[in-house]
Amino acid sequence: MSLIRIDHFAVITHCLKETIQFYQDVLGLIHGKNLEGGFGEFLYFPDGDYPVIHLLSTEKAKHVDNHKASGFQVYGIPADVSTNTGPVDHIAFKSDSEYFRQLVNNLNHKEIPHRFGKELEPKILQVWFFDPNKIKIEVTCNGDLSKS
Repeated sequence: MSLIRIDHFAVITHCLKETIQFYQDVLGLIHGKNLEGGFGEFLYFPDGDYPVIHLLSTEKAKHVDNHKASGFQVYGIPADVSTNTGPVDHIAFKSDSEYFRQLVNNLNHKEIPHRFGKELEPKILQVWFFDPNKIKIEVTCNGDLSKS
């Protein structure tokens, strides 16, 4: 049981086209396909099959329905001061299903507020919470936990 990798980090930007161009020209990332059920723009390593940077325009972020988030902003704009994480909206980790279960139990045991993402279920499970520095953390795993 373990975390597998950093899955991606999300950036909210005022200059989406320029940001895509920067990551392509400077770091050699590839502007690739959107994830099924996802929105925004995604950048990949040249030989990668999963996105490492998720870009969302400030204008698009302003129209995300954050009310479904049960106390957590899905994206930090618009946000009150307690949930605004700045341009780097969140860091996501990929895990296996056993780690995911244990993490959720640990969050509950330690009474750490969290919420589950419902948007990509059952294909991808997500749990969101904040670290002590108010950095938003997402942990994902593949599949329905009830099947394993």
